[in-house]
Amino acid sequence: MWCEKRPNGKVRFGERYEHPLTGQTKRVFVTMDRDTTSTRKQAKTALNNKIKELLGNITATVKKENLRFSELVQRRREIKKVGREIS
Repeated sequence: MWCEKRPNGKVRFGERYEHPLTGQTKRVFVTMDRDTTSTRKQAKTALNNKIKELLGNITATVKKENLRFSELVQRRREIKKVGREIS
């Protein structure tokens, strides 16, 4: 976990994780008011929850079902398409 000071005085905490389907390194961020020990702990739990939520959606569908490779590719394309629409 790392922190970056923002121009507005707030602090942005970030964490990296690896996407299980693509193998790419992704980043998640949380913004807090200040950089203290307690806010670091809160940011760490918030970041871990975000990563669990993001990875839970992906790995739950893959682990529950016996997927063929073509089905896995199709699901990855759907995930990528949603990611492009939001950006």
